[in-house]
Amino acid sequence: MKIPIIPTNYDEWKHCIVKECGISLTVSFIEARIEAMSNVNNEYTRQFLNCYGKSHYQKTMGWMEQAKESLL
Repeated sequence: MKIPIIPTNYDEWKHCIVKECGISLTVSFIEARIEAMSNVNNEYTRQFLNCYGKSHYQKTMGWMEQAKESLL
């Protein structure tokens, strides 16, 4: 299966984070990312919104919440 560069659903997003980036999805990691990305004054968040748009930002935030829920 060929995974798109920009994820379009939860499974693609998770594959990108875990397999492509080698990042373990832990509750502490996810909570830190949610906190950082919830702050629109955060430079990374502004860059993310500028590059990928509000729709993809909202999807990504949802995928992080879904990942967190799956670990609780």
